[in-house]
Amino acid sequence: MQIRIYPNPASQQITVQALDSEDHEAWINIADMYGKNWYTEKSNTPKHTINCQDWSPGVYVMQVKNKHNVTGTVKFVIRPE
Repeated sequence: MQIRIYPNPASQQITVQALDSEDHEAWINIADMYGKNWYTEKSNTPKHTINCQDWSPGVYVMQVKNKHNVTGTVKFVIRPE
């Protein structure tokens, strides 16, 4: 599964988009590099916007898994404002 995240780096919000999936139902999980989970949610839309303004600056890993267990993973950066 190909995933696009923008903007990267971000400070207020990020938008995630699955590029190669006809099925828009997916679970989104985001953790920091220490393994702390910052976000988990089910999405039913091709684009999903996430508020990250209260997150600590650093590198995060997003994993998106659809109902067929196809997974895409991408790193992104939260920068200080």
